[in-house]
Order: sequence, then C-alpha cells, then structure tokens
Amino acid sequence: MTADDHQARLEYLRGEIRAQRISYGELIELQGLASKIDPSDVELLEAAGVPEFEEEVVTKGDSE
Repeated sequence: MTADDHQARLEYLRGEIRAQRISYGELIELQGLASKIDPSDVELLEAAGVPEFEEEVVTKGDSE
C-alpha cells in the first residue's frame, strides 16, 4: 500500500466513525494503521486507541 492508499483508507474510516457505523473489523484495521495517522489527528488517534500521553500506557507489571 502506498502513502496515498493509507490516507484514502484513513479518510474512509473517519467517515465511518463520524457516521457511527464503523465495524469492529474496521477498528482493528484502524489500530493497524495507527503509525500512519498524523500525530495531530486526535479524532483518528482516539478511535485507534492510541493513548494521549505516554504515562497512560499500562504494562503488565504496572497493574500488579
């Protein structure tokens, strides 16, 4: 996939999020594309489950 293909797919997924009809499969796809999302694009990053701050990342050892 080219960078243009990634951007087109991200915009499609944004439309699905806004229409409130994104599927679980599409959310998983979005998570896989998280590294391709612009760091300032809060809408897609939030939907992809990317933490806003590094300290929000919980590792297995942190919860014990």
